[in-house]
Amino acid sequence: MDSDKMMILKMLEEKKISADEAARLLDSLNKGTPRSRVYNSTRPASGNDNSNSSTSTSSPSQPIEEFTSDIAKKFDDLAKELEPKIQNLTKVIVQKTAGAADRLSKTLQTYQATERYKAEPVKPTAHKVEPKAFGAGKEKSYEMVVSGGGNQLNLTSLNGDIYIRGYNGDKITLKVFYKSRNNSEDIEFIKLSNKYLLNYNEDDFESVSIDMFLPEKLFSNIILDTNTGKAVVSTVECEYLVMTNLNGATQLSDVTAHNIKIDCNNNELKLENVKGATAKIENYNGAVILTNLDLQKIKIDSFNCSITANIENFNKYSEYVWEVEASNGKINLNLPSSKDIGYYLNARTSLNNVKIGIVGLSYLANSGNFIEARSIDYEKVPKRVLLRMETSNAPIVIN
Repeated sequence: MDSDKMMILKMLEEKKISADEAARLLDSLNKGTPRSRVYNSTRPASGNDNSNSSTSTSSPSQPIEEFTSDIAKKFDDLAKELEPKIQNLTKVIVQKTAGAADRLSKTLQTYQATERYKAEPVKPTAHKVEPKAFGAGKEKSYEMVVSGGGNQLNLTSLNGDIYIRGYNGDKITLKVFYKSRNNSEDIEFIKLSNKYLLNYNEDDFESVSIDMFLPEKLFSNIILDTNTGKAVVSTVECEYLVMTNLNGATQLSDVTAHNIKIDCNNNELKLENVKGATAKIENYNGAVILTNLDLQKIKIDSFNCSITANIENFNKYSEYVWEVEASNGKINLNLPSSKDIGYYLNARTSLNNVKIGIVGLSYLANSGNFIEARSIDYEKVPKRVLLRMETSNAPIVIN
């Protein structure tokens, strides 16, 4: 009997029979009518007994109508209940699909740009250090005399390098290597009041690389933005130095700036012979390597990579405050040992240990993964260095 009901419902689902027919079939099955007689179960019986005929034709009609009406109502209620859910599901699917397509598109663009950057030849220049440009590309050269001081430099590269080298002179010498879209030539080095900048619309170009010789002491503010390229700055003195680099190595050498701000990711960051009052440095997914810094106040954050510092001396200031944090990366500091220098150390690692190789310390706390200590004559020495260090899944080593 159950198999017959399933067959009837399947025929209804496949639209081989109508709802009325399905109702009659199910009603007949419930009354025990054999399958061969189902279609005749609602017809008048043969014979002369009119009362029996009347009964056979009228009695099934009411339950059938009630049954079909009930089925129709349930289908209608179900449709009303499911309609907003189906609409919402469709909306979510469309949004998710569009979002996935957008992310995929951006990923492919980044991948293609990276592959071009690695595979295509480098545009040669007249200098020893050669910025990179995609393909053969084009080149523009500029020379501009810089007058007075207090000037500002704004440079932005695109899928290419920035090289800036200071020298003892008063003239900017600039070469720009670029590859444009739709043969655009709208890229110019301009001066607006005391601001010097490379002006172009990034949407019109595939790559822009910059190679510049700069008067080393005539700019107060230097602001550089690099995308998928190397950023190198050397032999420059200024008040404010701001550098942003996405997906490229960054290197500063022989630089003096009152305030320094560096924000990089996905590559190595190197600072050598850098001096200044304050510095804030962030580098994600790239090692930080510091050599011979003389920065009074510095805050360094590194994520997923190590921080290594080799410092020969603290010369310019009487007090230094350094904060160093490396999430999931080792901190390794090699510091000068001198009677003129006193240290106050606060070092903590969550899941590793702290190792101190500096002599003449008085330990305030020493629990393996946390050490607080200071030089015995800390208050009397002419130079005091306060070091706060923290990491998670790696050691801290100070020598």
